[in-house]
Order: sequence, then structure tokens, then C-alpha cells
Amino acid sequence: MELRLEEEGYRVANVSYPSLAEPIESLAVEAVEKGLARCRAEGLSAVHFVTHSMGGILVRQYLSTRGIDGLKRVVMLAPPNQGSQFADYVGASPFSKLYEPEVLAQLGTGEASVPRRLGPPDFELGVVAGTRNRRKLLPGTPDEPSDGVVAVEETRAAGMKDFIEVPVTHTSIVWNDEVRRQTVHFLRYGHFDHPAAQEPGP
Repeated sequence: MELRLEEEGYRVANVSYPSLAEPIESLAVEAVEKGLARCRAEGLSAVHFVTHSMGGILVRQYLSTRGIDGLKRVVMLAPPNQGSQFADYVGASPFSKLYEPEVLAQLGTGEASVPRRLGPPDFELGVVAGTRNRRKLLPGTPDEPSDGVVAVEETRAAGMKDFIEVPVTHTSIVWNDEVRRQTVHFLRYGHFDHPAAQEPGP
């Protein structure tokens, strides 16, 4: 995704963060401000976000408490915008209870769910949901259509500007050519190219 965006003329700050080490509120500030610092260092006046999975929740959490000068559009790939049943399952497992990462409960669907308490986005948001589930027989996998980790319906956010489904898994979504093309399309035009998105995948 980073290479494709650079090929299209975007400058990219590819930010990583310790996803299980801190609560979402702390991770949101750490990850988003790290990316913004790189943008400011390059003198950029316009800022877009392209996120994968939990990254979308970090952006929503950050923007729920502060603004970003020059914010334009956001594309979220497989975000658990309604909380995640899979996070509920993993958080309830005996292994997770050994180290009890707070973020699992925060990504779930229970009382501690951060996505469920966030209001509708007040920015231009496009959401891409994966529909290829190769984990159907594994425990914790959503029963309804999903990418194997996040159910399609869990990716939706009230107030999003556009939404598409692509036949990819949760992990492969960032590598898929059609997803990358659709991401660029939304960043440029504020909507996805729906006829192409509906073509059968490989």
C-alpha cells in the first residue's frame, strides 16, 4: 500500500505502534501524532489517513478529542467500527488472561468497547470490508460474512461517505491490487469505483 500510494504521488508516513501494550486512548495519540509529525516535517498542508483494522479505531478515537489541520479523507480497511466478536473471543481465552491486554476488551463488543462509544465520523470516510473467510472452522471466527476476523457489518460506521466489499482476507487486504486501486480512487474523488469493486476477485 505504501509503495502504491507513493507511485500515485502521495508522501507516506507508515506508522507502527505496540498494538497490545497500551490502551486505545494512549495508542491513538502515539500513532497519529507520530504520523502528523512526519507530515509537518515535510511541510505538507493536506493530510489523508489509510488505516488497517485497529488503526481505523485509533484515528476515530484521536479525532473524537481533537482536530487535525488540513485533514482531508480517510480510508479504513477492515476496521472493527462496531466492535469485534473475534476480540471478544480472544479476550476471553485463558492465554489472554495471563497478560490481560486492555485493548482486547476495548476492541470488543462489551461495555468497554471504544468503537461503540465513538460518535459518527465528522470527516470524509470510506470503508473497505473483506469478504473472504479462510478461518471458517476455527473458533472465534464470526458466523456472518467476514474477512475471517472482522465481520462485514462490524466494519460499517454511521456517517461514512462510501463503502465497498472486496473478496479478500483480513491480512491480505492491504496487499490486494483492487483494494489499493480503490483506496487511491477514494482519496482522489471522495468515493469508490463501485462497478470495478463488484467484479469477481481472483
